[in-house]
Amino acid sequence: MGNSGLSHQAYFNITYTSFISAYDILSVSHDEVTVEKLAMALPDVLTHLVDDRNLTQRLKIEALYEAALVEQQEEVMEVRRDEALRIPSHIDYTA
Repeated sequence: MGNSGLSHQAYFNITYTSFISAYDILSVSHDEVTVEKLAMALPDVLTHLVDDRNLTQRLKIEALYEAALVEQQEEVMEVRRDEALRIPSHIDYTA
């Protein structure tokens, strides 16, 4: 794909206003975000992972699953907050 000239900042479009882990980056639901591409951006840290295709696939699956689980947990909490909301008895629904 010819990414070797791009820095990891440009390729992953990361701004360093806060820290994010490689695992968090993998949780992005996009086929272009892979362990292999992360390893290109951070070779000293992640290159050893790309030799095991099963491991790289598993890491991507686990990261996506965890992100989906967190999102669903947040939705459940929102529904529970909404369910606990009390509508005041003085509201006139006919007005």
